[in-house]
Amino acid sequence: MDTVTISSIVTLSVAAAPILGTAALFLVGLIIWWRTGSSITILSRLWRLLHGKMSPAVPAISGYLAAQAEVARLSFETGARFRTAQQAERVIAWSIRHDESLCDAAACGPYFDFELPGLKDRSSQPKPWAIVGIGAFFAILSIAILTAALFMIPDRAILRLTATGTWLTIDRESVKPMTFAPGFTLARCSRDHSAIPPRAGFTTAEVGALCDAVKAESPASLGRFIDRSIAGQRQVLGVIAVTLACWAWPTYATLRHAGKANAMRERLRRKAATGADRATAASSQEERIGD
Repeated sequence: MDTVTISSIVTLSVAAAPILGTAALFLVGLIIWWRTGSSITILSRLWRLLHGKMSPAVPAISGYLAAQAEVARLSFETGARFRTAQQAERVIAWSIRHDESLCDAAACGPYFDFELPGLKDRSSQPKPWAIVGIGAFFAILSIAILTAALFMIPDRAILRLTATGTWLTIDRESVKPMTFAPGFTLARCSRDHSAIPPRAGFTTAEVGALCDAVKAESPASLGRFIDRSIAGQRQVLGVIAVTLACWAWPTYATLRHAGKANAMRERLRRKAATGADRATAASSQEERIGD
């Protein structure tokens, strides 16, 4: 007799492979668009899929499409978004003349002018104190979010006593204040709760209110309430985490772009100073030879 397994008695309602394949293609397309800022590569592949690999009959069109394909490739590999082949040629000439990388130019973000081409004036960048302030604020906010996560991730509901404003955590076995106090087990509420010592972290009135509420609930009802509270606070944590990520990425990008622009500006300054020193030295040597 054949062994009965779960896979032999059920049928998957959705095939996983096509979904994963479609998701992978979408992710690749998203990465290409993010790197190049253009959808020409994606649309070109789509056109070939629908019409086959056909070369344009008009030389001007075929030349333009080939140039744009090369521009998209250069943008993808360097992260520098170029509009046209002519613009790319100007920026490449600038990078060779100043001994700089296109990747470094792209890393400067909005502080590098690809139309010029060259670095924008320093006044376009955030002030140093603003950069430090933004970084410090982000660090403090991140620490606060991580601290909140430490409380929200465990299987304990975070609640607040309405009458006194005391914050506490509770599960099916114990209740604790949000301090370093040990709290007390819910089983003690079935006995004389007046014996619960103050070192548990609650006042006598708070202990009485908590125990009265626990005894009024059945274990199943209390468990459902705790589970709903935990689910709600984890949803809030998810919203906070997404909000933090949406805020953190542009903040990090701004700080990184400003740092890369400052580093490039310093390199260009040193190169200019070195070139001037070499020119002065060469001029002095020529004067000595002339004498």
